[in-house]
Amino acid sequence: MDYLPEPRRRLFCWTVCAYKRPDLSDADYHNYMSQVHGPLVKDLMVKYGIVKWSMVNSYQPHSPQSSPHFPLLPIPSSASSHAPLNNSLTNPPHKSHNTPETRTLMSQIAGPQFANVADYDCIVSACFNDIDDFVRMKADPYYKEKVMPDHENFADTKRSKMTVGWIEDHVRDGKVVQGWTD
Repeated sequence: MDYLPEPRRRLFCWTVCAYKRPDLSDADYHNYMSQVHGPLVKDLMVKYGIVKWSMVNSYQPHSPQSSPHFPLLPIPSSASSHAPLNNSLTNPPHKSHNTPETRTLMSQIAGPQFANVADYDCIVSACFNDIDDFVRMKADPYYKEKVMPDHENFADTKRSKMTVGWIEDHVRDGKVVQGWTD
């Protein structure tokens, strides 16, 4: 396949434009994904060689120290996802919640070329070196018995959309890089 980067350098990324169940509030959705679903699946992902699956949260009730646009979020003591980015192989995309508060910020950066604001509730990304890693994880009995049915507790699985591709950086850590060859 001429269009794929060298296997030793490519990192695949499975991305979901996800919608929450309509009966859940933004807070309930975020809490469930962070406090219930995340802990349910993370060890399984490690077992099958998933390189990165993390969350960058936009939703949090406002506190005196937070702004209405970007509320301050507690940083866990093991916050490797808050470390400076060093490259796409160790710090690929994160899970990102798209809330009504963050959608309103689009008016500051959208222009006439990109005027459509997405209405999904979250982007989920899982990154891995080989498609077979993800396939094997989904075939695991634990995934089938625990993880897969858990999606129905928080996700609108009929509206959510998925894609898979590879990560190709062009700017990393404020420096120009050559796609996947750096």
